[in-house]
Amino acid sequence: MISRPVGSEFFERAALALTIGLDTRWAGIVRRSRDGETGEFLACIGDGHAMPGRTYPLSASPCAAGYMRGAAERNCLISEGLGDRYPTNEMGESTGAVAYHGEVFVNSEGRAAGHVFVMDDRPIRRDPECRWFLHLVGRLVGAEYGRWQAEQEAEGLRVQLSQAGCFRDLVANCPLGFFVHRGGELLFVNDAAARMFGCESGREVMQAPSMSDFMAPAERERLMAFCEACMSGHEVPSRYEAQYKRKDGTEITVEVMASLIDWDGAPAVQITLFDMTQRHERERRLHGARRMEALEQLTGGVAHDFNNILSIILGNLDLARELVSQPLVADHIDRSMDAAARGASLTHHLLSFARRQPLHPEAISPEALEERIRKALMSVAGRGEIETEITLAIDLWNSLADPKGLRNALASLMANAVDALSTGGKLSIGAANVSVQAGVESAELGLVPGDYVRITVSDDGIGMSPEVARRAFEPFFSTKTVGKGSGLGLSVVYGFARQLGGTATVESTEGSGSVATLFLPRHLPGETEPAAAGTEPTQGHGEVVLVVEDDPDVRKLVVLFLEGFGYEVREAADASQAESILASALRIDLLLTDLQLPGEIGGVELMARCVARQPGLPVIFMSGHAGVRSEDLGFLDKEVRVLAKPFRRAEIATAVRTALDEAGS
Repeated sequence: MISRPVGSEFFERAALALTIGLDTRWAGIVRRSRDGETGEFLACIGDGHAMPGRTYPLSASPCAAGYMRGAAERNCLISEGLGDRYPTNEMGESTGAVAYHGEVFVNSEGRAAGHVFVMDDRPIRRDPECRWFLHLVGRLVGAEYGRWQAEQEAEGLRVQLSQAGCFRDLVANCPLGFFVHRGGELLFVNDAAARMFGCESGREVMQAPSMSDFMAPAERERLMAFCEACMSGHEVPSRYEAQYKRKDGTEITVEVMASLIDWDGAPAVQITLFDMTQRHERERRLHGARRMEALEQLTGGVAHDFNNILSIILGNLDLARELVSQPLVADHIDRSMDAAARGASLTHHLLSFARRQPLHPEAISPEALEERIRKALMSVAGRGEIETEITLAIDLWNSLADPKGLRNALASLMANAVDALSTGGKLSIGAANVSVQAGVESAELGLVPGDYVRITVSDDGIGMSPEVARRAFEPFFSTKTVGKGSGLGLSVVYGFARQLGGTATVESTEGSGSVATLFLPRHLPGETEPAAAGTEPTQGHGEVVLVVEDDPDVRKLVVLFLEGFGYEVREAADASQAESILASALRIDLLLTDLQLPGEIGGVELMARCVARQPGLPVIFMSGHAGVRSEDLGFLDKEVRVLAKPFRRAEIATAVRTALDEAGS
């Protein structure tokens, strides 16, 4: 069976008219296939009824000669002996027909398009009227078939145009960039490629003299050689990365896939582009975050050990100063203590970068933030002709920050901005509300999705190179001359923001200025802040203090301090020794323990066991590098004090006295 075209009823009626007009049993209308080798039935009538159509070789048809170009006769009249003359004619063989009359019809272009025929099992009339009738029906069928064929071609063209439109929309809206060129001459550019190049449309890109105008100068020779090799049919990599440039000159990294295609009958190179710039930027940021994390761990560990050493130095100098009466010796001790204090300040900066400096965050209102910004500006005032501008959002949220740390962070950011304005310029400070969404934004910033107050410090100074900007937050990295800075200013700002749950970023263009951004978590109503510590008396009254410290020199120093202030002291080198002392039924009034202890039981777990054994026991942590996380202390109903190393005699005495007095109140 073959599919019949629209309008097949006409062909069936024409075939039926042939059987009636020429008084035959069978009639058919056949169209010539596209390859010209076979015939396909449009209609077939036998004994007044439609018959199944079929496909057969035209060479087996008596009308085969009529299909020849320039044929003098396009009809065929066989009165009898059909089977003898055409033994391969399937219809003649299956019906037993002996006579056949047929005529080839032509389409609107005058080419043989098919034929009409009648068959019978007895001789068929051959008079002029019969031949005229067969010719008339053939012409009518040819005209109808031509009309139907034109409709089919029009429908096919419509489908092709529709498909071309869909393909055009697909290419135009595809996020991948496409362009086709031949010898550098652009033949086609889609909008995605145009956007990669910083243009509004593919038409704008095609106005460029050559594709090489969008190639990075260092890449032109390599890329053009690659395209020439592709045009020549040589084997080339299926994909590779290359540097292209935007209309404004900014370079972008793209993954390139090239293939040789036929374009308007001639070979051309089709280039598919995928912009890798953002992916590389995310990878660079991830690498930078991991590097900063490694630096944090290294810095925190070094600062912890250094603080233990400074505790011993400062403590012994403190004791020596109490015993010395000679002015010259006392002066030397004071100088040594000042140097040790500077070392302690340095370790505090390192701990801030490592996010291990104990903070006391509280709500910072917009008014308080503006006041701190103005005070920070005053600290850098008078350093050249600099125009300043402060812009705070009208509905600015409260932020969560340690007031002292915020003051230092703002001063550090502004000092760096002023340094970049050596010949004058504009310094702008702004604050606005931002909501960081889950996904790429939060991942790139390293922030938990949520609300933040964004503080920006921008200048139009000398700016930084990309390499310098990437290392801006690293500790001890500085572009200043020796003696002009420690290289810890921005690293402290970064650690301060990260410890609060925010972050700090810097963006800069060499020669155009920089923008440093500080993200602080939003403070919501109802959140509480730790109370400020007051000034308390330091003298002891015989209370028993359990000191747990693994460093023997530090432990000995703490014991001397406390005994000197009138406290009775029990000492332990680790948690197991401390628990043995508690189990001996001796009265303990306060636990003073290092946060990090050797063995399986650390300071936090020791605190939990002691409080469980003796409810209400006041606890003070000594820490060389970490504050106590709130999630570690969820089982306590009050704040635990932290005494940061290195500490002085007065500091430890005040902390112990205050904790004992609060526990007894």
